[in-house]
Amino acid sequence: FPYTTLFRSEHFRRQDEHYRLQDEYYAQKDQFYRQEIERMRQQNAQRARQYNSPADHAEPVISPKFSTLTVIDPNTADSATLCSIPGIGKGIATSILRQRQRLGGFHSLDQLLECHYFTEDLLPWFSIGTEPELRRININKASFYQLVSHPYISKAQTQDILNYIRLYGNIKDAVQLATTAIFTPAELSRLLPYLQF
Repeated sequence: FPYTTLFRSEHFRRQDEHYRLQDEYYAQKDQFYRQEIERMRQQNAQRARQYNSPADHAEPVISPKFSTLTVIDPNTADSATLCSIPGIGKGIATSILRQRQRLGGFHSLDQLLECHYFTEDLLPWFSIGTEPELRRININKASFYQLVSHPYISKAQTQDILNYIRLYGNIKDAVQLATTAIFTPAELSRLLPYLQF
């Protein structure tokens, strides 16, 4: 009997200790969340003050449009210059810059028509130099990612190129690449300016 009483008292003591620690844990957790909520309220209030400042309601700066036909090079123009062309806003300018980056430069004005929202009536505003600096891919040394990242090379074509090189060795020139039938003549024609062997 005394042993049973001792066991019960020890059991209740442990339970009390457990509940005490549990209460402390939840009290600390509650305090932490209250502090986080207060911190977020202060952040939101600060953002609201910044947003409602007079500077945020100033008129946006708009690039002045060219009053006469001004021919620019799409390989060197920045966003502000592109937006100065009548009919080109931020959306078309961003599309041109993205396509230029993905391709590695433009070698033909027709490539501008591949940009989103670009229309043929905008072409007279552009001219490409006689020898544009294009980013070229060494077809024999490029990785799968380097090849497939180019807009003119599909995933299937990338696999075919790598398999061909693995089986037959390096591709020496454009003539040999044409014999592989990986690309149609039209596809190869637009891609060749970006390749080196």
